[in-house]
Amino acid sequence: MQKSKQVWLIIILLAILNFPYSVVVYNHIGEDAFITFRYVENVARGEGLVYNPGERVEGFSNFLWLMILVVFRLLGLDVLTVSKVLAAGANSGLMIFCTLLLRSLLRALAERRYLRLPSLVLVLPALFIFFNPMLHYHADRGLETCFYAMLLVMAGWLFAEQKWIPAGLGFSAVALTRPEGIFYAGVALLFLIWLMIWQSKTNASLHYNQLLKFVVPIFVLFGGFLIWRRLYFGYWLPNTVYAKVSKLNFYYNPSTGLLWQFIKSWSFLPVIAVAGSVVILFYERDFRLRWRLLFLLALPVTVLLYTLGIGYILAAPFRHYVPSVPFFIVLLSFLCAYAYTRRAGGRARLLVSACIIILLGLNFYTYNNLDMPRSRLHCRTIDFLKHRDFKQRWEWYLEPPVWLGAEVGRWLNQNIPHNALLAADQMGQLGYYSGHHIIDLLGLMDTEIAHSGYSTQLLLRRNPDYVVWYGLNGEPYLPQFKQTAHDPKFRQRYTLLYILRAKNELDRTEYLVFARKDLLQGHQQPAPEILYLGLNTQEFIHRWRI
Repeated sequence: MQKSKQVWLIIILLAILNFPYSVVVYNHIGEDAFITFRYVENVARGEGLVYNPGERVEGFSNFLWLMILVVFRLLGLDVLTVSKVLAAGANSGLMIFCTLLLRSLLRALAERRYLRLPSLVLVLPALFIFFNPMLHYHADRGLETCFYAMLLVMAGWLFAEQKWIPAGLGFSAVALTRPEGIFYAGVALLFLIWLMIWQSKTNASLHYNQLLKFVVPIFVLFGGFLIWRRLYFGYWLPNTVYAKVSKLNFYYNPSTGLLWQFIKSWSFLPVIAVAGSVVILFYERDFRLRWRLLFLLALPVTVLLYTLGIGYILAAPFRHYVPSVPFFIVLLSFLCAYAYTRRAGGRARLLVSACIIILLGLNFYTYNNLDMPRSRLHCRTIDFLKHRDFKQRWEWYLEPPVWLGAEVGRWLNQNIPHNALLAADQMGQLGYYSGHHIIDLLGLMDTEIAHSGYSTQLLLRRNPDYVVWYGLNGEPYLPQFKQTAHDPKFRQRYTLLYILRAKNELDRTEYLVFARKDLLQGHQQPAPEILYLGLNTQEFIHRWRI
């Protein structure tokens, strides 16, 4: 390929510019990230890998990401800012590894057809990633989502290049980052066995050392991690798995609707990527090209099948689908290059160029990301072009969140005794800023609730000093907690003391603070006190750019 140095300069420039672009378009750190942050703070304080000191519960599902944040926290850096910077950096890393993955495919295609493809084709993955709404959205939420996607693409590229030991290390890192990561190592293993069978037919010998080079790093690293998890936490799987995924969850609570919304929101580009790849597989007969292409198609399809298999889980928009996005981007870029090789003449190439521009436009536009309309990338970008207030947005980027959950956590820290035992159903921002010992009523940080389920009897037996529920119109939001709030036994022991609401008029939710009556020493107030926290409507709109 010609002019490769200039092309790589463009890609590196896009990777560098990706960070200020992230600052410009988003400032919305995610709720669940604060669970990880609380674990990080406890490790840094010497309490161990715990949410509540003294309770070893694996209430996170991103071990490698958490430990990376611990390193930066021990260096004295702010974990909230570091998480966003690292996630944006992972997006920049995605540009590099997606380019390498595309180059691997193009090399196989060029060798097959003795072609010299234009080097500018290699810029397509970086452009797709730079203007992809879902990757940008999750790069600012402080979670491992983009980092996990980058590791998966890196491992996929190493595997496609048949670098077995680095690929084994790469898939080990994937498995250490999220529990389902080991599934993708299993998919890769199947493709390695398929390659070995093909080699035995062509070379009359099996290369078992390939298998050992790939499997041994995974067995040592991930196997050792599993043993450590069992010894430290007492279970083979994270507590979050037991709390979120029940038997036959995919049947009782299917996620097909969310999958459809994901495809529709991304302008049906996954469908185009899959359909185009199937067509190429039908036409091409070279084994190495088909093997690589089918492997790169199998990984994102496995992501989608996994999300269907576990059923619907409440999470930030399309969080569990994001790891498939870079692979679909590589496949879309390859489709453009393939179309270029199939069509000769200036008019045909002009048509291919027009299709590339259309695909980039569809990638940039977000139909609906299940969030507020103005949180979409094209809206954010246009808004910045109108105001060009980078200095102010950088200040917002560094400041703590202004959402009601964070405000409630700070209020609890200042107004509820630090030795009080709380029970709550929001453990992210509330838990991080309050600093109290908290019973997680959803079970993520509580093994008993995760394995046995929540009940009013269980709550009363645990006897917390205060119960804090996420609510709406004076009632707990979730039905099981609403039922508890009306239970005579609960009402006999607890009283609604405060209703905490946002001062701005956009957030209509609230937090209900129930206190145990014996703590009030007979001074029970006739009605709950309503308090308004945070910024007013105008300040909130200006700050968060709703």
